[in-house]
Amino acid sequence: MSKSILVNDRHSSHINMNVADHQICLAHILRELTFLTELDVKQTWSRELAELIREAIHKRQTVLWKNVDRNSILDKFKNLLTICTDNLHQKIIALIKSLTKYKEFVFKFLFEPDVPYENNAFERAVRNLKVKQKVGGMFKSHAGANVYCQIHSISQTVKKNNQNPFLAILTVSNNY
Repeated sequence: MSKSILVNDRHSSHINMNVADHQICLAHILRELTFLTELDVKQTWSRELAELIREAIHKRQTVLWKNVDRNSILDKFKNLLTICTDNLHQKIIALIKSLTKYKEFVFKFLFEPDVPYENNAFERAVRNLKVKQKVGGMFKSHAGANVYCQIHSISQTVKKNNQNPFLAILTVSNNY
């Protein structure tokens, strides 16, 4: 089992990965809540949950780690999940059921200091790979795909560490 905490979009293939824990991507949840607010403007549930998520993110970013009031956020969240769903749109009910099922993964970032609340950095990192796949249609060989991924991984890692990707690739290639 990996010691990693995976930030994901609630796909079953992600949830079933053998990792230490999960954090649901709150950027995706906020986008879904915006859609649900526009879908049914009379209900307030989606706005209230979006406000709670934004409050939690704000507190995580601005309040000292030890002073974040996690329990009040979790209590509000629990109350939102137990709302009467009789007059709500089916898509809102589906989100409530999903968040109830994965509730322990929604605010994990409040309990783990190194866990982000969204996976946008990862999605930006793999964007070039998806564009390459889409434009080229495929890699011509498994070995070529591996080399491309290795070069991409090295260059992205050194960029994040404010180093020169070209020099890093030269260094790695000289060691082979």
